[in-house]
Amino acid sequence: MCFRPADASVDAGSNKCPECGQDIQVLTGIALKKCPHCKCDLVPYLKGEKPIPAAPPIPRASTPAAPKAPETPKA
Repeated sequence: MCFRPADASVDAGSNKCPECGQDIQVLTGIALKKCPHCKCDLVPYLKGEKPIPAAPPIPRASTPAAPKAPETPKA
């Protein structure tokens, strides 16, 4: 038999700290008040008093030009 946690959904694994960006392991029923890595206070973020910083925009690659029409063969 293999061990599987009760909540094994994709989004249940971990969250990121809004200040240092490190992964924080989420445990069901336990609300962390401080980040275990940078020790920042998470309570204002949980209450909605402090906005969570937005992620930087994803750089978009320029679209390639359309291919040219084939040239006629030369004799």
